[in-house]
Amino acid sequence: MNCRITVNDISGNFLMGFCNFNSNINTMHIVEDRITNLQKELMKIFSLELTEEELSEVRNMLAKYFAGRASSEMDKLWKERGYSQETINEWLNNHLRTPY
Repeated sequence: MNCRITVNDISGNFLMGFCNFNSNINTMHIVEDRITNLQKELMKIFSLELTEEELSEVRNMLAKYFAGRASSEMDKLWKERGYSQETINEWLNNHLRTPY
């Protein structure tokens, strides 16, 4: 028999685990998987039921936020390494495949 467990530990951290009841030995094995700080915060903020439209808006907002962060990091990397449009053109013309 398998089950899923979600509890709070002593320090208030959410723990999520999975248990497996072995009928031969009557033991329970729990694999602990900590929820991230972002997941905890979102669980606090959105403890209410959302409509599908509201849920879609939240997903889009989060996607835009993380896409913006990724874009900023790429811009920073490009400046650090001195990449340009010429760099992209060079990459397009390179043949880096392994010959067979």
